[in-house]
Amino acid sequence: MTTFQDTEIIKLGLLAGAFIVGVAVCIYVALKETADLNRRRLAKKKLYEDAVYQELLRKKEQHERRIAEFEARELAEQERENQERLGMRQSPSQG
Repeated sequence: MTTFQDTEIIKLGLLAGAFIVGVAVCIYVALKETADLNRRRLAKKKLYEDAVYQELLRKKEQHERRIAEFEARELAEQERENQERLGMRQSPSQG
């Protein structure tokens, strides 16, 4: 019982307890910050992947629109050529 009454032992015990609490708090904060950092990295990665996907989708739609416009011009040109040919065939027969 005399060991628990010695002030040096009590101070040493309190310091050891404070040290253990401090280490536990440091470990808790490190784990929490690591988890938060990983969560932010994952969110940033998802945002980047979504932006890349949206850009690829935009480029694909733009490409498809250009192809459709080109095909429409080609079709209109063919129609015009066909109309001209029909007009040429009908002109001599009318005269």
